[in-house]
Amino acid sequence: MARNRRLDQERPAQRSVLARNSVIEESDQMLNCSSYGFLWTKSLRETVDQLSRLEIAGVEVVNSPPHDVTESFRSAQRHRDLPVIGLNPPGLDINLTSPDPEWRAASVNHYIRTIQSAHACKAEYVVVVLGRRHPLWAAPVESAQSWAEDGLSTLAEVARDLGIKLAVENTPNSFFPKGAQISNLLNAVDHDSLSICYDIANGHFVEDAYESLRQLSNQISVVHLSDTGRDRWSHNPIGNGSVNWSLVGSELGLFSSKPKLVLETLHSTNPIRGLESDLSALRLAGIS
Repeated sequence: MARNRRLDQERPAQRSVLARNSVIEESDQMLNCSSYGFLWTKSLRETVDQLSRLEIAGVEVVNSPPHDVTESFRSAQRHRDLPVIGLNPPGLDINLTSPDPEWRAASVNHYIRTIQSAHACKAEYVVVVLGRRHPLWAAPVESAQSWAEDGLSTLAEVARDLGIKLAVENTPNSFFPKGAQISNLLNAVDHDSLSICYDIANGHFVEDAYESLRQLSNQISVVHLSDTGRDRWSHNPIGNGSVNWSLVGSELGLFSSKPKLVLETLHSTNPIRGLESDLSALRLAGIS
């Protein structure tokens, strides 16, 4: 009897892994999850262990203290079924568009180390946030464009040598908050290692996100999925905002390529249950 109960407890996890492996074989577009919501409550190892319970293809790691991607973590990760698909260093302290050349150089060096970590993790990409603009007295956009081009050109060469894709993310507080602005920047740099990480909540807050998905589909390699309203920027659970997820699913269905779809919602309590609910809601909207 006890043995049967133990087997019943083990089978759901086994079925989850089998289901994940089965779907990965059928489609590269299966949903992934970010580690972001666990940053202050679980270690990185505990986070990946918990995310392994979900039927997802991989995890995008927010590699910031206390979630440092150490050699110990990479060694343990080699024995897990859930791969690290990308690294996403938070953009709060990184600024490729800083007027100060020393801060720009420090930001470039930080991203180089992240690219090297991604290579060591066998990840596919690194998310790049360009930096912030001063809300009161910002530098001219032309200057920020030049600084961003210089930084991205350097990083793109490093990324290409290591087989890593750079996915530049749209953020509302940057010099380039809209998808078309990032697209123009990448066209100016013109490097095959560069692509767009389009964040649905970030886009919905400042522009017509559905139109951006339509117009930029050939440049988008990663899509971050969370909800928000237009009065307050957030990364809410799916359905707790004003994003039309059926429309998002329709636009994604028209992509000729298959971007990495990464759930990036934040839950104050019981994040695993919240993520399970989000995944179900996305699948009902045709996003899977």
